[in-house]
Amino acid sequence: MRLHAILATTLAFVLSACSLGCSSCSSITGGDAVVIAVESTPKSLDPRLGSIDSVSARLHQIVFDSLVRKNERFEFVPHLAESFTQSEDARTFTFKLRAGVKTHTGRDLTSSDVKFTYESIASPELKSPVAAAFARIATIETPDPLTVIFQCREPYYQLLGDLVAIPVMIESPGSALPAGTGPFRILEAGEQTVELEAHAGYFLGAPKVARLRVRVIPDNNTRELELKSGGVDLAINSGFAPDTVAKMQTDADLQVVNAPGSNIAHIGLNVNDEVLRDARVRRALAHALNREQVIATVIAGTGARCRRNIMPPESWAYDGEMARTTFNLDEAKRLLDESGHPDPDGDGPGLRFTIGFTTTNSGTAPAIAQIVQEQWKLVGVGVNSEQFERVTFFDRLGTANFDAYYIVSVGANQTPDVFAWAYFPSYWGTDRKDLDASAAKLRTAADDATADAAIGEMTVILDRKGYCPSAELDGLIAKAKALSGAEKRGVMLAAYDLLTSRGAGNRMRYCNPALAEDILKAERSANRDEQLAIYKRIQKTIAAEQPQIYLWYAANVIVARKRITNINIDPSGAWYFLQGISAS
Repeated sequence: MRLHAILATTLAFVLSACSLGCSSCSSITGGDAVVIAVESTPKSLDPRLGSIDSVSARLHQIVFDSLVRKNERFEFVPHLAESFTQSEDARTFTFKLRAGVKTHTGRDLTSSDVKFTYESIASPELKSPVAAAFARIATIETPDPLTVIFQCREPYYQLLGDLVAIPVMIESPGSALPAGTGPFRILEAGEQTVELEAHAGYFLGAPKVARLRVRVIPDNNTRELELKSGGVDLAINSGFAPDTVAKMQTDADLQVVNAPGSNIAHIGLNVNDEVLRDARVRRALAHALNREQVIATVIAGTGARCRRNIMPPESWAYDGEMARTTFNLDEAKRLLDESGHPDPDGDGPGLRFTIGFTTTNSGTAPAIAQIVQEQWKLVGVGVNSEQFERVTFFDRLGTANFDAYYIVSVGANQTPDVFAWAYFPSYWGTDRKDLDASAAKLRTAADDATADAAIGEMTVILDRKGYCPSAELDGLIAKAKALSGAEKRGVMLAAYDLLTSRGAGNRMRYCNPALAEDILKAERSANRDEQLAIYKRIQKTIAAEQPQIYLWYAANVIVARKRITNINIDPSGAWYFLQGISAS
């Protein structure tokens, strides 16, 4: 009953009763809040519904805390937990919580709060988009108030990263607003405004500002005017055009903070395309890009040129020995000739081939598409630019309905999990939903007959071979066919996990069995030096085969009123720094 009550108040985006005129709700008046402008309404204040959008994810970072966090080298370190251990087979994770961490409801955090958060994700009523990932957790044990033990059905190598993305939420019966332990707590929430106040009992120290007000202002011009007039104090990575930022930098009341970032701009290439399936063509397109020109003009210096690897330089897994891809038109032409695509008229207007280039229709993306079109034409490659609003854009990426696309990847490359996310082959058959449904039925089967029926359904689907060849996967499927009972169920779920728990970001449909084996070896290794050697090998392989062309690390750009000081954002772009800002 407790679970049902809390779920009933936190489904979807939580709108406070205050926005509906509730007389018992608190109301903030006066100008003592630091006001932050965001571009869109947060889709959910409930962290268990996942980072549905970037605004929701940023708000979660200042309202809730996670068991672990990433440090300056993007390594997982204790946060709400004071220590943690992981079994060698990645099936058992034990966390010792910090004592005396105060929740927004005024009591001490306990292991029961952690258990509630992650067990409730499985509830059909919540409809959490991360339920499938967390379904790998079999039980959550709480032997004492400060100890939490996750026992997993199968190896869960991504658990620590998932725990960062989905922080701990506190049960708050009787309240329509989710509570946490973070530096700010939610007072009111409406479609256009979220009001927060400092959590005086925050375990890392109370914030220096008493209140935050997050205002939804979709229009760039309106956000600019509000900053200039004082109606807004901060805009964080708000998507202003570079010339707008330059103009605001001359305003006597405003400041612009341009800090290094880790989010990586890149072009993804559909490796199943008739032309782009040849790695020489993909390398040629990389050589035909003048990144420095784009950085200097289109994004006005708000990016740092990257090497040929996806990891940011701050990461412990970064291979700093790799060279940058040179801008070399002669080499691009040579590779295109060698791949069987000669230029029909030398340097004339004739084209070797034409590909589609898909972007969103917002921000600098259209301008980047135009300059890519101009640059690739110099080596005889035509570009049909296609621009879509964000929902359609991501739908097309998810179904590989593109030749090439441009995007800035946010957060994915902060840990080596990105290799599994972006390059590991997944199940790409059109019957993926049927496979997922059969696996879910198998996980919850209460008897052998139901389990056998689910396994039969999965076997029929997997026998269609709608996936990149994998000796390990084929071995698991063959092994399952020779077993029965609980053993058969476990092996079949392990096969399903191998095929579906990775590769969600492999929009390019990149398939390299040897690279996939390296990703698994690195995941399973307990030796940091061995992992680093494998990750460097992975980065070199990807650089050679070029399923993605890396461009630059997008800077963190903050425009603020000069009354705001101590702006120290880290490369991740997280809102954690708001705990330390001051306002005069």
